[in-house]
Amino acid sequence: MVASEDINRFAEIEKQAVALANKGGPRPEHDAPEAILVSVGVFFFLRVFAAVTLPDDEKAYWPAIIFTIVCGGGFYVVQRLRRNAWEKRYHRALNDLQTVERRI
Repeated sequence: MVASEDINRFAEIEKQAVALANKGGPRPEHDAPEAILVSVGVFFFLRVFAAVTLPDDEKAYWPAIIFTIVCGGGFYVVQRLRRNAWEKRYHRALNDLQTVERRI
């Protein structure tokens, strides 16, 4: 059975690991909703830009959709990379703190 002092010690180590991981930037919470929001914004911007600048803006419909997908997908990939980097920093800090704890 796990003693309460062990639980408290692990909770303190976890808090320190989160603090160390947050030094490189906070953990991104949600990837997909932000990517969808960016995609919708890019699409509306491109449609308005095409309506203002082109005489026949229907020709720019599919390129706008393709560019929107590329922008949204790129944003999603960047967010996932940021989350993976944060998790890597967290696990490295947690491992280092537990190693130090074992040596004491």
